Amino acid sequence: MTEHYTESQGSGNYWRTITNTGDQANQNKRDTVNAMDVGYEIHRAMVVGNFSQYTWWYIRRCYGLIMEKDFGNKLQIPSNEIGKVSKRGYVMSQFARFIRPGAVRVGATAKPEANLFASAYKSAGGDSVIVVLVNRDYGNDKEVTVKVQGADVQTFHMYTTSETKNAKDEGEVEVKNGEVTIKMQSGGNNFKDCIVTLVGVGTPANPIPREPFGGKVAEIPGKIEAENFDIPGTGKENKTYNENDSDNHGDSDYREGTGVDIYKKATGYIVGYNQAGEWLEYTVNVKEAGDYTFFAAVASANATSGFNMTLDGNELTGDISVPKNDGEENYDDYNKVQKNVSLTAGQHILRFTVVGDWMDVDYFTFVKGKDATDPEPIGGTTGITTAVGAVPMTETEAFRLFDMNGGYIGIVHANGVGELRSNASRLVKRGGVYLAKSLRGGQMHRISVAK
Repeated sequence: MTEHYTESQGSGNYWRTITNTGDQANQNKRDTVNAMDVGYEIHRAMVVGNFSQYTWWYIRRCYGLIMEKDFGNKLQIPSNEIGKVSKRGYVMSQFARFIRPGAVRVGATAKPEANLFASAYKSAGGDSVIVVLVNRDYGNDKEVTVKVQGADVQTFHMYTTSETKNAKDEGEVEVKNGEVTIKMQSGGNNFKDCIVTLVGVGTPANPIPREPFGGKVAEIPGKIEAENFDIPGTGKENKTYNENDSDNHGDSDYREGTGVDIYKKATGYIVGYNQAGEWLEYTVNVKEAGDYTFFAAVASANATSGFNMTLDGNELTGDISVPKNDGEENYDDYNKVQKNVSLTAGQHILRFTVVGDWMDVDYFTFVKGKDATDPEPIGGTTGITTAVGAVPMTETEAFRLFDMNGGYIGIVHANGVGELRSNASRLVKRGGVYLAKSLRGGQMHRISVAK
């Protein structure tokens, strides 16, 4: 249903359109099917209709940006979706989150190839370029090259909404020779479009440099807490961490706004939920050149977890495997891993990079000399109480279940991790790793579900 009308306000005439996307009277069509059309609808409004504004009238409705039950009883909305951001909400965020008031649409090839649609925008201050791509090819992934000649952009941050992703932060892609190439998912036979937003920030005239956390450079020899990575500045060279998504899956607001997954244990803060490709950087000062022994306190329930360390971009340790703990989902027991390394004196950038998924890291220690004695040895278990799976269940509890993007799934009741995993399996649609948060005490459990 579409209505067009003009309205006189003062001395000006305003043309508006009201559009209902999808067939809301057809209960056989699910929200996700209708919702994925919204990206193409907004594209057409901005590019073909040359709209100056696109407004979603109702926020919380069965067809809104936040899900509500259908009071007309035409659509069957699952109870665990009510109150959550809907797929429509995530689709609209691909535009609205980045194209803010005052932005202007700039030239872009509207349909660079079959079933691919593009629009581009410049922020009000002119310091950001936003490109929105809609793939309506329901059977084929696409490799798309975006040319950005004339724009002072070194990297684009990439966000994706599709059947399986909700505004997922895909990390950065580098602009080379004025071009950037990305891969887009197919829309899928059932869920249609895949939408990618590329956000490029130009290099500031006066870049803000990074800063050591707390204003103090970490000294070597010495101990470095994993959560105390540098404070980022502006510009590509001043980035201090890379996170695969923007949500903090930990239980702490320490380093709030970074998206780095931090939670608290008895010994302090821990960086957890580490996935391959994520990294953290620290400004360090090596007091004296020579041989050192590197130690790291790590925990994992995964046999393939691992990381490496580099110094100023040069290999330092090589890949280090993290020992797998006994027992499923056991991230409570910490182990020490070590390597002999050679360091030069002076100030450097130390980088921790994850090369194998699902590990937690507490801290790093550098001790002078080869095969040096660990100043904080771990014997058996650490005695650390973790917020993830720390407190044994002695009676049936209720848990909120979330996916690893932070999406709420529903309530699960269980007495014990085994029952929690079994009951969660009945609720989720696909296998994977999920987070269960106790309604009683707030403890978080990370569980693997096979389907």
